[in-house]
Amino acid sequence: VSEPPWQLLRDEQRQRRLLQGSDEFLDDQELDGEEDGVEDDFVSTENFVLALPRGAAGKLGKGGGAHAELLAQIREDTGAATRVSGSTDSDSASGSSLEIAGCYGAKLRALLEVSALLLQMAPLPLTGAPPEGSDPEPPAASDQEALEIWLRSSGPFSFTAEEASKLVSIASASASAEFVPSGAPGRSALRLAGPRASVCAAALAIGRQIERKAVAHERSHGPPVLLVEYLTRWFGLDASRLLKRQRLRRGQKRRSDDRPEQVNWPAEDEWPGVEEGPSLPEAEYRDVEIATAAGEEREADMEEEEDEEYDNDVEAQDADAERATKRLRTGPSLPNPFQGAVGADIKEDDGAQDGKAETLVAGEAMASLLGEYSDDE
Repeated sequence: VSEPPWQLLRDEQRQRRLLQGSDEFLDDQELDGEEDGVEDDFVSTENFVLALPRGAAGKLGKGGGAHAELLAQIREDTGAATRVSGSTDSDSASGSSLEIAGCYGAKLRALLEVSALLLQMAPLPLTGAPPEGSDPEPPAASDQEALEIWLRSSGPFSFTAEEASKLVSIASASASAEFVPSGAPGRSALRLAGPRASVCAAALAIGRQIERKAVAHERSHGPPVLLVEYLTRWFGLDASRLLKRQRLRRGQKRRSDDRPEQVNWPAEDEWPGVEEGPSLPEAEYRDVEIATAAGEEREADMEEEEDEEYDNDVEAQDADAERATKRLRTGPSLPNPFQGAVGADIKEDDGAQDGKAETLVAGEAMASLLGEYSDDE
């Protein structure tokens, strides 16, 4: 082939090249989680696992040439992490897979591009074995192709055949889904067949449902226990950044749940019974508006009066505390009862009697003054 379909292109050009002209599919697909009820930066420990065709593990691994470079570019553009596992022998027919990890939005974008890449670099045959020798030329997008997604055989992330078929039929009418034997323990292989764009759309539908199951499981049982270990193993130094985003997302969600004024109430035309119920005459409706405005104005005046009264009380308490502190500091000075006891004769004259009287009066005044205040004051 003079111009290989896996040549390195970027962003939308590369996606259109991989999907071979299916621009309408790319324009119609939304890769964010707003419609799914999943935040774009949501992180789950459940990865997307795709089965690799014969000989694809060696091409996508280190030193695999253009395919490995393209996979590295997909990781860089989407922000997801990928890992090829299994045998890299070109004669190996099963057991090789590619895992996709990361945030919700990054995983979906990587799933779209990796699915298209696997479909055209070495498609899984629907019947029979691939021809030996050099790789066959990638088929056109209209031909029947197949892609396998490995799902959990049991647990909260497992799928039934009916559930998978329903999701695929909703995503694309020209795609089909069936479970086939898998070469991985604890995994069941879901084979998606149909035109290339339809298979990619079906893969995105399965990926979205996996993330919805992860969100539902987290709401019921809390965040995964091994989330920190999972992020560290897959993202290394970037794990702290993802954890911080997770905490911020949970904090914002918790604060929004605590604020009833932020509830998205339905519009008036969406209220039940609005169209069928009787409407008020214009004069009565105007009277209701005037009464409502007057009530709101009275409430505002009452709140303003309460605030002013509270401020006055605070100022009065501060003034009382300041006066009490001043009295304590400038109160009557008590004479020293031991003054003149050593080296001087104590005479019981009229002056001494007056001093004793002043001492008793001052002590009683101080006791009464201290009795008016608590220990804290």
